[in-house]
Amino acid sequence: MRLPLKVDGETGVSTALVLIISKRDNGKTTLANALWPELAPKEKVILVDPQGTLAVMSGIARSPVQPTEESTKEFLEKVLRPAEEAGHGHFLMVDEADRFMTTRGVVAGQQGPFFELLNVSRGWGMGTLLISHGAGVTSKNAMEQADVSFIGNTTETNALRYWRSYFGDPHYVDFIRRLPPYHFAVWASSMAPNQFQGVITVEDGKLVSVSEAELRERMGESPAPSEETNEEEDAGAGALPGDRPTVEDGP
Repeated sequence: MRLPLKVDGETGVSTALVLIISKRDNGKTTLANALWPELAPKEKVILVDPQGTLAVMSGIARSPVQPTEESTKEFLEKVLRPAEEAGHGHFLMVDEADRFMTTRGVVAGQQGPFFELLNVSRGWGMGTLLISHGAGVTSKNAMEQADVSFIGNTTETNALRYWRSYFGDPHYVDFIRRLPPYHFAVWASSMAPNQFQGVITVEDGKLVSVSEAELRERMGESPAPSEETNEEEDAGAGALPGDRPTVEDGP
């Protein structure tokens, strides 16, 4: 599976914005722990981790300053700016990102302070991994900017409504709603027209691509009707999204 992670050959650090979004207790942190070695060396990761779960799993030390809704400016000045001035590339990883992406008190049509912080850090060429349980506004703002999104099962009304408008195809929404636990659809916005790259899961701490046949079995589906019968359109909810691109046996 091709992932446009934009890793700098000199620093080994990704400059991409990567999103993991799914409902709670569905493997987001497990996926992040398997994914981050593809994004940056451990010593280059700046970890925002309110609960400390990802720090324990990854062995990455949490940033000494953790942002809140009110202290994003302090985090920018005390953590991100010194990292940028030191050079050599750094990567920002944010667990429970929806905690910081509130729109309370924000003028309609504008982004909140944490997204403004992300805009600054990305302007410096700093890559970011956002991990969110799926608040609708987080989905919308992050999806519009993300290079790669890993989308797990969600039933949240606001998120599903946004997926419907974003993908423009109700089959995608139904597909996401029915994904098995710990499985994530991979969406690469920069890789049109085949932006849907397939489905991955984590096995033994490694990213593993899931073939279409395996996925249908895990979703309890029979194979899609053949084109000759002209029944696929009637299958509706049973269809997999996109053109069903070939997925290799590894990331």
